[in-house]
Amino acid sequence: MLDARHHHSEGRLFVARLLYDAILAVEPTHHDALHGLAVLLVQWGDVKGGLDLIGRAVDRHGMTNDLDRTLARLTKFYLERFVQPTDSLSRRIDVIAPLMPKLRQSPAAYEQLFFHFGGATPKLRREGHYRTAARFAKVATLIEPGRFDILFNLGFFLEANGDFEGAAAAYRHAAAAGDRSQHAHACMMSMHLAFRLGRWSEFKGLLAYKYDYDVVGWWKTHLPVPIWDGTIREGARILINGESGFGDVIQCLRYADYFSQRGMIVHIVCVPALKALCALGKGVTSVLTAGDRLPPVDFRAQSFDLFYTLETDAARCFGSGPYIEIAKSSRRAPTLERRDGDVLIGIKWTTTDPTKDLPLALFAKLLLRDGIRLVSLQPEPPDAESGLTVERPLDPYFADPAHAFVSTAWVIDQMDLVVTADSVIAHLAGAVGATTWVALKPVPDCRWLVDRTDTPFYDSATLFRQAPDEPWSAVFDRMAEALRPRLEADRPATRSMTRPI
Repeated sequence: MLDARHHHSEGRLFVARLLYDAILAVEPTHHDALHGLAVLLVQWGDVKGGLDLIGRAVDRHGMTNDLDRTLARLTKFYLERFVQPTDSLSRRIDVIAPLMPKLRQSPAAYEQLFFHFGGATPKLRREGHYRTAARFAKVATLIEPGRFDILFNLGFFLEANGDFEGAAAAYRHAAAAGDRSQHAHACMMSMHLAFRLGRWSEFKGLLAYKYDYDVVGWWKTHLPVPIWDGTIREGARILINGESGFGDVIQCLRYADYFSQRGMIVHIVCVPALKALCALGKGVTSVLTAGDRLPPVDFRAQSFDLFYTLETDAARCFGSGPYIEIAKSSRRAPTLERRDGDVLIGIKWTTTDPTKDLPLALFAKLLLRDGIRLVSLQPEPPDAESGLTVERPLDPYFADPAHAFVSTAWVIDQMDLVVTADSVIAHLAGAVGATTWVALKPVPDCRWLVDRTDTPFYDSATLFRQAPDEPWSAVFDRMAEALRPRLEADRPATRSMTRPI
């Protein structure tokens, strides 16, 4: 046996095999000889023969640590040798099926299988292949049922595929499998799902866990000021921190008016780019950003916590009418000239998520008659290959990031219609009260809920949803059909800039 190991380690595989075979001829169940020969066979490319020998060793000696580690190495080698990156899930399962009887007793080998299937999901997620990712994640949960990260990802993939009940179950299982922070993260995902499904009565039970999530736990001790507990007290001062992205801050700015109407004084904290815009919000007393001295306050709140605390009716929320008063702004530029019969359509076609982006060329479907003008509401330039004429009055104003959103709001206020992807412009236009059409992918952000063409957040917004496997062109066809009768019904020679189609 010592000679066999020596020749094996020195790469003299033929001599090592002769010695292993000689040992097994005398003692067919010799542990070390079975183990060594199994590894040698795999090195020669006979993976099946190597696994068969390992199986014989396990049958005779049980699953030792050495055999467990060897099975893991052989499994990894087998998967790398026989599975291609482009192989489908069914092909991969067919490949590993012969392994399963031999691997049931090997924790390390099962871990390799888990990493193979679970490890495929991040790449699939980045590429937007959520349906395939969900299938891989399901296999991973069968291999290791109590793993938080796979259960959590499975919930995300199922939700992205529109299987909302399946996602709810996966998040519940993930919450039960995780530590304190992971449990809170899964509860937050359940809260977002409840948001999507209009089950807003579930917020109260889930919000309590939010700040156990390590990523957002800083808020609990961020300031020596009590977190708002739902009490309305006339004259009390509340500091609202605008959390998350631009659209989130704009969406929740509506709650300033809620407090102001009840006699409370409202201060907003936001990023510098939104400071000037937030100052135009109804009920806002002052707006602060990083580096500003905080005024004396009695309460503080995260902006989306106000949504979870105050909203109970998904049919209609607080402040669904306009709540950003652009007329309060001292900035009156840019101002667009309007000719008789002109119809101004503000457009936004790109986002931070390519799956939500709209092909610019499809906006040509909205040019149903002369006088319709497309006006860009984004800093990104149009694709020259689109062949469309897109006016860009905002270009000089995007160079001033402190007031770019106010300038954009001023242009939006002059539009007859805003057509946008799921972006910050959808929220800005809705908050200004402009007639807005939002094009949504089949399973959009949770704030747009499901199966409805309106939204409880903006009275002036209409949602155009893409069906599964439907091209964006079909969505624009429906927009064109909806626009046609509006154009026919509104044909005065001169139009008012403030009167929407």
